[in-house]
Amino acid sequence: MASTIGAGAGEFDERLVSVIQNELAQGEQVVAQEAGDQGQAIALTGLRIIIAKAGLSATGELHGLKVGSFKLSDITAVNLRKGPLGAVIQICDDAADNASVGPRPDNIIVFTGADRVKKAQAFASDLEALTQMSVNRIDPTSKPVKEAAAVVKPAAPEVQEADEAVAHAEAVEASPEIAAPEESIPQEPEPEARSAFKPNPRLPKSVRKKEIGPNRMLVAFGVLAALVFVGMAIMAPLHDAQLESAPIGVSGTSQLNNVKLQAAAISNYANSIDKLLSKANSTTDAFKAVVRSSDKNAILSASRSLILDQVFREVADMSAPPGLAAAKEDLVEGLLSRKNAVAAAAGAASSSEAMNVRALLSRFDEADKQISRGRSNIRNANAAAELKVAELSGSGKKQ
Repeated sequence: MASTIGAGAGEFDERLVSVIQNELAQGEQVVAQEAGDQGQAIALTGLRIIIAKAGLSATGELHGLKVGSFKLSDITAVNLRKGPLGAVIQICDDAADNASVGPRPDNIIVFTGADRVKKAQAFASDLEALTQMSVNRIDPTSKPVKEAAAVVKPAAPEVQEADEAVAHAEAVEASPEIAAPEESIPQEPEPEARSAFKPNPRLPKSVRKKEIGPNRMLVAFGVLAALVFVGMAIMAPLHDAQLESAPIGVSGTSQLNNVKLQAAAISNYANSIDKLLSKANSTTDAFKAVVRSSDKNAILSASRSLILDQVFREVADMSAPPGLAAAKEDLVEGLLSRKNAVAAAAGAASSSEAMNVRALLSRFDEADKQISRGRSNIRNANAAAELKVAELSGSGKKQ
């Protein structure tokens, strides 16, 4: 199915979705896609690879839109270059080699950061699995040794002697230490001052006597220790006073109200997530059953459902309460992995080759684990918030 991605945090925006959808031909479907740096995305269909770029940072223009389309039959090489700060995917064909000039070529997409490097590697793996093409993975290497120092050709004796003579002459001209001596005029030494005193260097040098008294370092440590004890004596009564339980007044009531508001926000967020995941889980279970049957027509028909797209958009657009940003990220990435798994199954069904059902189902299992981890974190946060409300309410009644 042609995947449509909403404006999720760190994922595709609407401009990239529109560019990719407009580039697709009738009946053409996206089987794998990943988001690069801001305003960049790459997609794989059954016929070609599409690189879309939008915005100032990706195109160099404020409202710029660029798209690169490379037919699989024309591609000569796909390179995944990794560096210390990120990775780049480069698509090479005859047209791309002639057009790869400028700071932002259309056949290159950039992935900055460890997380995006993983996405680049995932797309390369999908490309190899779905198209049977090989991706050249280029890791950072050390600087090459100069070839001039590595290769030395022996010269003829006459030429070698001439070269040595020329080198010796150049060295004599360049070095002031072995230059031709100039005639020096002897100069009389300046008369020494009568008051100058030069001690005999053979006599032993005078030794300065050490001052008798306490070591300065020990004195400094003693003063520092005294200051520490004085500070502890001053802070001890204040610390004991802070440990005493104060009656709940206006500040205690305000704290209880704030905790109740936070607990209510987490509970509402958890309920909304449960409703959305219920629809997505039922759709995913039905699709996995169709994949197990290996019925290609049924897989293509089931892949046209838009429920996973709708759930993905709604979860990505929802604002997570404080402390649940990581849980939301797990949910969004898990739902995106489900969409990619559906697209991969549709691509395998549209191919004439036999389907690898186990590999397709394993992609759904990985996505389910990520979604389960995010849902578990939300439940734990909800339980902790309810416990905090109960504790504050109980302490207020005792007071």
